[in-house]
Amino acid sequence: MNAQPDVEKRLFPATGRGKHPPLVRIVALSVLGLVAICLGLWMLVFKESGLFAGTTPNLTATALAANDIACKKLVEQAMSETDKFCKDIGTNQLCYGNFSVDAELAEGTSEKFSQRGDVIDVDILRRLSAAPLDLVRQAWGIAVFKVTANLPRSLPGQTITLLVFG
Repeated sequence: MNAQPDVEKRLFPATGRGKHPPLVRIVALSVLGLVAICLGLWMLVFKESGLFAGTTPNLTATALAANDIACKKLVEQAMSETDKFCKDIGTNQLCYGNFSVDAELAEGTSEKFSQRGDVIDVDILRRLSAAPLDLVRQAWGIAVFKVTANLPRSLPGQTITLLVFG
């Protein structure tokens, strides 16, 4: 009968019978604290991104509808302007369709690609990026490529039209 208390004293020397050593409690509390912090940060990220119901920006239904109308109007205008400026581009060419598109051209190139309607050959293009839809600035970057494509079940030399949207 005396063997039981001796074993407990050796296993738990500072704390006595049935209690966990302080180090185990500290580690357990630290792990629980870190888990709580991580969960809190994830909840904050989800809340700010609007993924939880009822956490969308404080806009009324009228304001949301007005944003939808403004967005639709800007998209239609941007597509119309792009069609007007880029309707007649040739094969293997790129057209600056709508504000704002940024292009890096090959070194030594004298051609410009900085305003709507500018057309360049695709072989002098190094990099292209189009600005995202911006309702405040009334801008949406769009570029139009017309390139020869080697696609399955298509005729050789057939061209395709690609639109780049920001």
